[in-house]
Amino acid sequence: MGLGSSNTFGATFYTDGFVGGTAYGSAVISCPCCNAYLWSGDLKAIEFIPESKFNNSIKDKYHIAYSGDISYQEVLDSGSYNNDEQEEYLRRWIWWSANNDFRDCETKTFSPSVEFQQNLDRLLQLNRPERYTNEIEIWLDLKRKPELYFIEIEILRELSRFEEAVALADLCITIMEVDLKKYIQSYKESSSDLNDFEKRKRDECESIIKTCNELKSLAVDGSNVVKKRVCHNEDI
Repeated sequence: MGLGSSNTFGATFYTDGFVGGTAYGSAVISCPCCNAYLWSGDLKAIEFIPESKFNNSIKDKYHIAYSGDISYQEVLDSGSYNNDEQEEYLRRWIWWSANNDFRDCETKTFSPSVEFQQNLDRLLQLNRPERYTNEIEIWLDLKRKPELYFIEIEILRELSRFEEAVALADLCITIMEVDLKKYIQSYKESSSDLNDFEKRKRDECESIIKTCNELKSLAVDGSNVVKKRVCHNEDI
C-alpha cells in the first residue's frame, strides 16, 4: 500500500517515516450512502469523468465519497480491512497520528499509552520481513526496501527497546559497510571512476549507513520521541 507522495520538495522528514508538507492520498474512503469503509484499491472503475467536465451537475448526479474525515482507528476497530497490508497501512497512520503532538516539540514529555504500545507491537509484526534467516537475505532485503529496517529500528526505539534497536542498526550498518568496501576496492583496483550504476549503488549504501547511524544515536541516548530526520542529499 503506497504511503509516499510523488513530490517531497520542501518536505520535512521524520524518523517514523512520516513526511510532513506533502499531500498524502488516503487509500480508505467512506461510502456516502451506507458509510461503509472501502479501499480504493479494491474498487473497480465503471466510468471515467474528465476533470474538465466535473461540475455541479456531475456532483448532483453522483454520490461522491471523501476520505478527509476518516478515522483510521475507527476503520481498524470496525475490522474493515482484508489483509495484512491494509492492516499495516491503518496502524502506520494511527502511529503517525499519535506522534503528531511530539513532532516539533523537543521539550514535551513522551508517555506512550498502553494502546500506543500495543499498536506498535502489532505494527512491528506486520513490518518485519519473514526472511530474517541469514545475512545474505537481510542484505538483499536492505537493498530492496531499506525503509522496512528504518521503521523497525524506530519502532523498537519508540517502545524503549533500545538495545534491540541498536543491535539491528549495527547489523544493517555492518552489512552495508561490507558492500561499500567492495565498491571502494573496485575503484582503487581499476584506477578509474566508478560508472553511474556503481556510483548509485555506492550512494545507496552510504545513505542506508547514515540513516541507521542517525536512528542508532537516538537509541543510544535513550530517546524514544519521534524526531526530524537529517536529510542527506543521497537519501533513498
